[in-house]
Amino acid sequence: MPASKMSSLMNERTLEFALVPVVQKALEEHFGRAVPIYFWKSREGNRHSIAIHEDRPVRLLALFGRRPKMTEDGASNGGKLNQELLSFAKEAHKLGIASIAGFCPVTALFDLTKHPPMYWVPLWQVKQKGDLAGVLFKSVPTAKGEKLIDTAGHKLPVVQTDDISLVVREVSSVMSFSKAVEAMSQLRSTLSSDEGGFFWWGSSYKPVYFLIPSV
Repeated sequence: MPASKMSSLMNERTLEFALVPVVQKALEEHFGRAVPIYFWKSREGNRHSIAIHEDRPVRLLALFGRRPKMTEDGASNGGKLNQELLSFAKEAHKLGIASIAGFCPVTALFDLTKHPPMYWVPLWQVKQKGDLAGVLFKSVPTAKGEKLIDTAGHKLPVVQTDDISLVVREVSSVMSFSKAVEAMSQLRSTLSSDEGGFFWWGSSYKPVYFLIPSV
């Protein structure tokens, strides 16, 4: 399943429009509130924002959409966990922030309106074996539904939608809003130009963060 022989029909932002409401609902069922943000230090992280929100401790969850890629004959539907995201996840884990990848094995844009299957991969748990370019994976039908496997046939770790809140409780630390801003700023610098394009404002990869008030 060489990446060069697969193509995609959407970008990550398009997929995230479908993923974000599902994650937000799952988090709010357990935590009461969860706010998705597209973090900019000069906007959500500026002094005015910190002054307003500093009295509210939060947890953080980072979400990366992984766009589906297909072979020309439609025989295989998969995606890629880029090295940047895996490196990000390890650093985020050290800072007490859970990070997941969301994937939908759809074959058309309109399928996103039909409650498609969604897979949530805890990125810090993904084991990589020698491929510095990341991990390629594909969805495979089984008797119990579909599973995600890498090119070596190993099953990727996946959590159910209802368990996303448990992942947050286990991994994401409670921190002040200013500490959260500091962590998100630090993680932004870990996204390098190794892959995926690098522009004057930084990497093209940027997660959707969920701010989860702890009280």
